[in-house]
Amino acid sequence: GRRRWGVQARRDSVVCVAMDVTDMMAAATIQASMAKSGESTGGCEPHLEYRTVSGVSGPLVVLDRVKNPKFAEIVNLKLGDGTIRRGQVLEVDGEKAVVQVFEGTSGIDNKHTSCTFTGEILKTPVSRDMLGRIFNGSGKPIDDGPEVLAEAFLDIQGMPINPSERTYPEEMIQTGISTI
Repeated sequence: GRRRWGVQARRDSVVCVAMDVTDMMAAATIQASMAKSGESTGGCEPHLEYRTVSGVSGPLVVLDRVKNPKFAEIVNLKLGDGTIRRGQVLEVDGEKAVVQVFEGTSGIDNKHTSCTFTGEILKTPVSRDMLGRIFNGSGKPIDDGPEVLAEAFLDIQGMPINPSERTYPEEMIQTGISTI
């Protein structure tokens, strides 16, 4: 039969495109070989590109047969017309991932849409220039002020609170709820 996978070299990455499980295994072999040599990839990290969209419902896209998806990982979806939309993995079940698409799912189909897992988590730019400004949910200024140049990029999840390290409350906490 005809091969439905290939290697695509880009300036900053190497992408192996896989259409089914057999193709994914062949693409993974090529990816591992290229990563080992480091020469043909220019020392960059190769990414697998999947064409395994199995469903779209509202802002969610279901991807099947994906290798090692990670919770909260950022995903780039490339539509048939070349448009790129970003999303975030909300749920992982083995080789299945549910992705929330930030820019909407109109135009996403299972035939022409490809997906690349970036290995990154959602981060927001931060700077002292942000103090007193107004931003939308994506961190873009909406107060007609100038663009903010980021001093750093921070994970939007923040750090978890360690319950054994927090200060134990010694005084009564007023909740407004009567108890016996």
